[in-house]
Amino acid sequence: MRIKLLGSVGVIRYSNEIYLNVKRLAGSKASVSQSMYPSMPFLGAGLAFPIKASFKNFKNYDIVHNLPGYPLFFIKNKNTSVVTTVHEFQSVLYPELNKIQEINFKDKIWTNLVSKLGIRTAIASDLIITNSMQTQKEAISIGIPKEKVYLTELGVDSRFINNPIHSKKSRKTFKIGFIGTLSPRKNVLFLINAFKKIPDKDIQLELWGKSIYPSKVIYDAIGYDRRITWKGFAPESKFIDIYDSFDVFAYPSLYEGFGLPILEAKARGLPVILYKNGKISPEVGQDCFRVKDQGEFIDKIIELKLKGYSEKMQSRAVRNARKFTWERTAMKTLEAYNSIV
Repeated sequence: MRIKLLGSVGVIRYSNEIYLNVKRLAGSKASVSQSMYPSMPFLGAGLAFPIKASFKNFKNYDIVHNLPGYPLFFIKNKNTSVVTTVHEFQSVLYPELNKIQEINFKDKIWTNLVSKLGIRTAIASDLIITNSMQTQKEAISIGIPKEKVYLTELGVDSRFINNPIHSKKSRKTFKIGFIGTLSPRKNVLFLINAFKKIPDKDIQLELWGKSIYPSKVIYDAIGYDRRITWKGFAPESKFIDIYDSFDVFAYPSLYEGFGLPILEAKARGLPVILYKNGKISPEVGQDCFRVKDQGEFIDKIIELKLKGYSEKMQSRAVRNARKFTWERTAMKTLEAYNSIV
């Protein structure tokens, strides 16, 4: 079996992990190669991928896997099977979740062209891979045949599993952390505004990630509260250190195709707070605390600071989160390939 994996910097971790693990697990039974398509100035990864990858000649492959799920058109023969990973259906099912008045032109292009057209081209594939039970159900709900949809959940990097978890009892401050895009969908303004109502001066909030909002919106929300810091982009090489600096991970997202930061935080032994009405797949959202409003968020933070995180719940959450490995993801991906070849 000859397999071509088409990756992108937009989903670089997924692209690289699938390539390395599928190639290792397939061994001599398959020839596995990868083509990575980088971002382009002013276009980003989502617009660069269809420009660079489309209309290539992939006639010599049995499987061509579009890993980022961006729009793609290419030359193939009748024996080539096309597999597309759909990471989420938010732009089709819940487009209102990322609407902001100040959204820029590139983000409008992303929503209306890249995301929606990517889903349309995915539907035309021979097989669709979804990375959560929620996304699998959504695919079937919009009319994609059940037998065409295959579930392969994402994995937690081995670093999150192999590095020991150290005690945090000696710390003077109590830090709430967030890693992700600062956007309406991630509900980050809810997080900032709720935190500002906590009276305890020894509790901090640290935000990591780029912002879809203009910077002024975030800084205006933070105001003069010196307990809140926005650190910007989080380098992947520092992920473990960043997670381990937190006492609580707050992720009040309204919708996640998968929600890898939730699993990563749990794998590092952190209590995770989610928004009760957020659409999070059950296998990812288990063993988390859910709050319905700012008052419940404040109460849960104060409770965790005073009483700590139950060792029993922590142990269960860590154990369940660490079941999600990239090797497991690759094994399921190979099963998907074999089902159509």
